[in-house]
Amino acid sequence: MGTADHRAAPGRPAEALEKYQAIRTRLVEEFGADPSAELQRAHTQVLTAEDVPEWDRGPTTPRQLPPDVAGFTGRAGELAELDRVLAAERDCQPPIAAVHGPGGIGKTALAVHWAHRVSPRFPDGQVYLDMRGYGPGEPVDPTVALDVVLRAVGVPPTRVPPGKEERSALLRTRLAERRTLLLLDNVRDADQARPLLPGGGNLVLITGRSELRGLAVRDGAFRCALGELPSDESTSLIAATIGTTRAGAEPAAVAELVALCGRLPLALVVAAQRAARYPDAPIAELVTELRAGWDRLNVLSDPTDLAADPRAVFSWSYRALSAEAAQAFRYLGLHPGPEISLPVAMALLRTTAGTTRRLLDSLVSVHLLEHDQRNRYRFHDLLRVYAAERAAEEDPKTERDAAMGRMLDWYLHTLHRARVAVFAEAPLELAQPEDEFVRPLDFATMAEATAWYDTLRATLLAVVEYAAEHRHDRHGWQLAFLLRHFQEIRRHGDDELRCAEWALGCAKTRCASGPCT
Repeated sequence: MGTADHRAAPGRPAEALEKYQAIRTRLVEEFGADPSAELQRAHTQVLTAEDVPEWDRGPTTPRQLPPDVAGFTGRAGELAELDRVLAAERDCQPPIAAVHGPGGIGKTALAVHWAHRVSPRFPDGQVYLDMRGYGPGEPVDPTVALDVVLRAVGVPPTRVPPGKEERSALLRTRLAERRTLLLLDNVRDADQARPLLPGGGNLVLITGRSELRGLAVRDGAFRCALGELPSDESTSLIAATIGTTRAGAEPAAVAELVALCGRLPLALVVAAQRAARYPDAPIAELVTELRAGWDRLNVLSDPTDLAADPRAVFSWSYRALSAEAAQAFRYLGLHPGPEISLPVAMALLRTTAGTTRRLLDSLVSVHLLEHDQRNRYRFHDLLRVYAAERAAEEDPKTERDAAMGRMLDWYLHTLHRARVAVFAEAPLELAQPEDEFVRPLDFATMAEATAWYDTLRATLLAVVEYAAEHRHDRHGWQLAFLLRHFQEIRRHGDDELRCAEWALGCAKTRCASGPCT
């Protein structure tokens, strides 16, 4: 009778359980016996069944991966690296693989593409979840994410416990004997991802803008840093959109387009799609628009789709910063060249070496800044444009000018000391820097000073150009004058000519407004 009632009334487990208890009580009281094995099995089925109709239940094996990226291009090295890590799994336990990089670098595309490649090795399903770590909304709470994942792997909603720890434990139990692929996309930090690590024979693939250092330290995650596309892969990406014939007809314009987009996949795709909309227009016209520098993000913007707009994508990382780190990001964006040393950052930010390192590391950890080598940092070109935009929008001009004045003082005094170290004379009389955070470098040998010039040659030119264009006339002509002998001994004649033109412009402006000093 009990089994018939259960089969006749799917979706009414409470009624079936009530009848089971009535039958069990009657059997015990009247016959001193438990229900039959068949009835007990029916009771267990009711307890473990979802309270939804049979026709509304999802598939037992989840297949949730987003569609593979059509025409996926490049990243052969990173794909091979992930393959090697998976092939070396220990004790039949796949790794935790964390793909990290700046916004727009193609983390999700790579992860989805690789997940499709290796999905046959995980026959118990593939679960995908956007953790919304960076975006227009709030990040997904790990407790909520666990509920979604547990349902995806077949746990009935009525069996999902309320607490995060209990849900995490149930996920480990549920997947203990399975091989499932779990793709956690756009993770904010290690704490958001850690409760969703099931262990066992399951692969967890994570993407995020954070470096996810904690997952590597505590959980043994393999981290795959995603950087700019190589030039040849960038060209192939553009050609895949506009056609190889058209790309081949203007190779120089395509090469410059790649450079102006900073080899950032999102920017490359947006630019290529724009070129594809106007098939009769030369690619060189788009390149001319992008050369405008500070207007570059407007050319690449797409207000109809924020996920395809580099400015919007960058803003999601920026808004997650602390106020102190956000100000550091803006001020560093004012620097004329992409490479910034620790002493220059100290002058810009007016902070001690320890505080400056901490702020720079906080930007590096979310890929808003790159750490090339000890005490040297680098901006992606488009991120530097965005940082300067935010500074112009949020910081008073007087404060921006003061920061740039400190930066120019640092370069002027350091270059003066390098000039003395190499040529044993002080051609200019410079007063000591007024600001205590402007701490110029000292050079012990001629070779050390010359090596400094060689390393910063492009940056020093950009600094002189900035001073000339922004009416820092004294800094402009003095920097150009101090550079002249370095340019002569290194036979950098073009550099010397450009600096002479900038110095002449500074001198004319300075003499027109007062004494020529």
